[in-house]
Amino acid sequence: MIKDILISVIQFIVLVLLQVFVLDNISFWGFATPMIYVWFIMLLPYDTAKWIVLLSSFVLGMSIDVFSGQTGIHAFACTFVGFVRPVLLNTFSGNIDTSNVRFTMARIGFANFIFFTLTTVFIHHLLCFLLGVFSFAEIGQTLLRCVLSTLLSSFMIVVADTIFFKKTE
Repeated sequence: MIKDILISVIQFIVLVLLQVFVLDNISFWGFATPMIYVWFIMLLPYDTAKWIVLLSSFVLGMSIDVFSGQTGIHAFACTFVGFVRPVLLNTFSGNIDTSNVRFTMARIGFANFIFFTLTTVFIHHLLCFLLGVFSFAEIGQTLLRCVLSTLLSSFMIVVADTIFFKKTE
């Protein structure tokens, strides 16, 4: 229990700092911006209490908002992802024992992890980009940014997961 809390706190700090000081300064072709901090919500153990997931998601999003000068966009997107997380976990968990499990590729398999990551990141990015623009005037460009950023962020999450979680915990 204490070990899981310590791991989650370290992951939170590292992902926020990485996002704020490195990834927020990267933009490919003006369309794709990696946002991998959502990986923190994905990595929370399966049996984490719903209120802890929602509170952690909100604090994560607010941390990104404060550092990037936003007005709650990331807080809303992260909280929403935390809210739909149980549905996504049940959809992509497969046949594994879900007690105190972190959803890594080594645990749930490559295909389930890819679909779980793409779905989670797309939901997050769609909310961030739509709320950031707050207009349907340039919906095509907004959706293109969302899709390209989702693909880039998901790729980075898969690579990071492969590096840090090579074998089953």
